[in-house]
Amino acid sequence: MDKKTAIKQLKQMAENDPAKYDLSKLNDAIEMINRANDVDALLILGKPQDVLLRPNLYVFAQEELDKMKLAIENAGYAVKEVKRLEEENGRDDYAFVLTDENKKVVWISKMRPLWNDGEYNLLAVGFNFPALSFQTFDELVEKTVSLLNSDY
Repeated sequence: MDKKTAIKQLKQMAENDPAKYDLSKLNDAIEMINRANDVDALLILGKPQDVLLRPNLYVFAQEELDKMKLAIENAGYAVKEVKRLEEENGRDDYAFVLTDENKKVVWISKMRPLWNDGEYNLLAVGFNFPALSFQTFDELVEKTVSLLNSDY
């Protein structure tokens, strides 16, 4: 895609969804596109779209984190630590560190969907890396517990 078309589409996207995108950040996204050697790759990765996102749009609520921790504990696993991983606009990652030697961690993320995937993601359960996306938090919790209780 050429840069002019990409910029036009970003502007239209921000105008059409002001609850999600901040039009005042459009110049930063335009600069990113103008500096890019490969506009298509940049758009596929969603970098200019992330620049336009309103802050804290994809951040876990404390209630969600508490619900996940409780679900893990109810599945019979002790949670040693709940650790927030590196913050990035458009993405929020958490590791639930378990005391179990075979399933040491549950890694989840909430992020801007890249395609038609959901915003809730299950990235790891122990040594299993399913990289699954869900439309709802409850689906994420259900699959997490299911994988914890399986032998993979």
